[in-house]
Amino acid sequence: MQETDDWLTAILAAGPEDNEPEEEWFKRIKKQIKDRILESYKNGQKAALRAAAVSWPAEDSKGTKKAWFNRRKSPNG
Repeated sequence: MQETDDWLTAILAAGPEDNEPEEEWFKRIKKQIKDRILESYKNGQKAALRAAAVSWPAEDSKGTKKAWFNRRKSPNG
């Protein structure tokens, strides 16, 4: 959160660029913030998919799924 706070402070403190109308500055800043939120959302989705892939139950020879924490190796291998 500190990194985000520093980033927001930097983009807001800079203010409009030379001869940039205030309305255009608001649009530019809003786009930067929305892009950052979207990037964070996508990163969260990727992390959730990776976590699900690791913990997804495997199928046994009968095609049924067993929870990863209940799987035991069969005596035959």
